Amino acid sequence: MKKSSAFSLLEMLLTLTIISILCAIAYPSYSLYFLRQKRFTAEVTLLKLAAALENFYNEHNSYQQATLDNIGFQTTMGDSYQFAIELATDTQYKISAEPIHSQQDTQCGKLSLDSNGEKNNSGAGNIQDCW
Repeated sequence: MKKSSAFSLLEMLLTLTIISILCAIAYPSYSLYFLRQKRFTAEVTLLKLAAALENFYNEHNSYQQATLDNIGFQTTMGDSYQFAIELATDTQYKISAEPIHSQQDTQCGKLSLDSNGEKNNSGAGNIQDCW
């Protein structure tokens, strides 16, 4: 009798089962990594926006006329965050990054930063974890 060198159906099913279990474990961690990476990029963009607002204040002695367009910032970061200047008075500002589309982040929600350097988030997570 000739010995077969092919895989049996049982071996193939066992291999597929192991691969699917590994994928089921790895995918949530992979998704969470991208969520955190995009949140970090939004945080850095908020800090850059704050620096641009300070430059605007040095030139105009007010934050009042500042818009994202006239200080050179886009309103969105791909399909993950939307940026806004929520408040711009003579002496204060408040800026925010709100998650949109694929970045629906229930833990941290909308990130915000004001002219005093105070960081906030609208989600259930604490500021240390979100910032």
